[in-house]
Amino acid sequence: MTAEAFTPGAVAVALEARRAASDARLESFREGFARHLDRALDLLGEHTTVYATGSGGRGELSAHSDLDVFLLRRGRPASTLDSVELQAAVVRALREAGFPPPSRDGEFLRMHTAERLVANIGKPEDDAENTFTARMLLLLESRALAGRAAHAAAVSDVIAAYWRNADYHPRDYLPIVLVNDIVRYWRILLLNYESKNTERLRELPHDRVKADLRLRSYKLRFSRCMTCYSFLLALLAASKRHGHVGVGDVSELVRSSPMERLAHIAQSVDDQEVTRLVDTLRERYAEFLARTAQSKDTLDGLFADPAYRRARLAEGDAFGDVVFALVLRLGADNKLFRYMVV
Repeated sequence: MTAEAFTPGAVAVALEARRAASDARLESFREGFARHLDRALDLLGEHTTVYATGSGGRGELSAHSDLDVFLLRRGRPASTLDSVELQAAVVRALREAGFPPPSRDGEFLRMHTAERLVANIGKPEDDAENTFTARMLLLLESRALAGRAAHAAAVSDVIAAYWRNADYHPRDYLPIVLVNDIVRYWRILLLNYESKNTERLRELPHDRVKADLRLRSYKLRFSRCMTCYSFLLALLAASKRHGHVGVGDVSELVRSSPMERLAHIAQSVDDQEVTRLVDTLRERYAEFLARTAQSKDTLDGLFADPAYRRARLAEGDAFGDVVFALVLRLGADNKLFRYMVV
């Protein structure tokens, strides 16, 4: 289905079809990983998880997507040899399932521990050790590929850290630190985009630079935005309904994709304008997924056309306007919104 073919009734079908195709690719990786991993009981057990982020974590893999993989352990750090065995199985499974090799020469395949993800909250080490990114992606867009029990336990560990002061506010607790971290993550994504632009200007031929930069800007305005703001919007909706946000609310959000979070907002908030805004976002996001389900070379060719670039970036701006309108609608008379801003 092309992006132009969408009607309101086709949006849910298109999103579900994309989710099913994504799940099939993830299952292919899982099967290959299991074949290539010896000593699985020792290396995974109840303590280690391998999880997908990016389009794999969001349930949006196309035939042309890569697969971002993180490794996480609870308890004592893994030995160097154990880490190497896991990393080798990941690389082989990626190759066998038709995914590109890990980006940045496998930099993000470094093994993290759940304890460091928790202990580093608010500390300078959070950025230096990359635990901030690992923690945000674990909550915002992760799917367990192996070690499901460890993944669920690690998520619970991280959520509990953000709720450590909830006992002092049993009836009106708001996860202000979590909200601040998600907003900070979104700002970092924007800064990283600008930093990457400088690198690309040095690396790419002049005739390819504009297409590459604008394609990444287009994706930033849709998928990266929804990773962060579907979660923030859902937190606002929970706060608006109950006057507080519970651990159960956030646990459910972690298990949901960005589009599922939006659908739940529309179902749980009795407001026709909220429903209209959510429907608009889901429709435009489905169009974005259809447009970008092509090879990088094909997309670069399309974005080399100035008229095409302008049209797509205008769509991104309009999408952001709708996100902002929904934030304002859910934020009205909502104390959590105040903490998002000041």
